[in-house]
Amino acid sequence: MKRPRCFWYVTATGDHREDGRLGCRLALEYLALEEADKGGAGHLQLIVQDMPRKLGPIEISFLTLISYAAGAGADYARCVSAYWDSCEA
Repeated sequence: MKRPRCFWYVTATGDHREDGRLGCRLALEYLALEEADKGGAGHLQLIVQDMPRKLGPIEISFLTLISYAAGAGADYARCVSAYWDSCEA
């Protein structure tokens, strides 16, 4: 039987500082992936879906850095949303 693909399988070290650094490194790696995949559908929803419901330092630092990146790209996101709206019209 084929197992479902998992987009987030990270083991915490127990050291909050090191786990926070790991979350930031993973966020930068994810952002580089998205940057290279121009026009792709994105993977963030798949990553978040596979995260534990009780977020630890790794997940919190990952999502915090992604939030900063989202804020920096908010204008572009509005353009994409407007384009999608125009396609539906």
